[in-house]
Amino acid sequence: MVRFIIIFLLTSLVIKGSRKIIENYNDKFEKVMGIDNELVIVKRDLFGIKNIYIDLFNIKDLLIRSLSFNSNYDGVKIQKFKVVLVFLDKKIFINKKDNVLKIVKAIKVLDENLYYKLLDKTVFVLDPIRLTLEKEMEDINIG
Repeated sequence: MVRFIIIFLLTSLVIKGSRKIIENYNDKFEKVMGIDNELVIVKRDLFGIKNIYIDLFNIKDLLIRSLSFNSNYDGVKIQKFKVVLVFLDKKIFINKKDNVLKIVKAIKVLDENLYYKLLDKTVFVLDPIRLTLEKEMEDINIG
């Protein structure tokens, strides 16, 4: 019985570790391109590269997976920002901060009402956090 528990725990640790390694490897190749009402997200999976086309008007929800801030003498900056983009019947995990900021800025440029509707459901409803997001988005180029 004890052997079974030890084997089970070790197996779960190996599975979690390998999943983390694969996620980090895949995140290195994540890119976001486009500015019209369509974005192209390039992601790498185990067998090749996928292009995912997203019509910004079809985005239903923006779920925040991870968000952390770093404060220094320049002010507050977003350190880590990961989201889940829900559109039509699909979910896309965006794991790079710059790519998330590009998507949020593209939504803001395209449709202000959609931008505020998506962000009002999240922690960005608070003014200091929203101002930090908008300050970070100023530096991002969506080209």
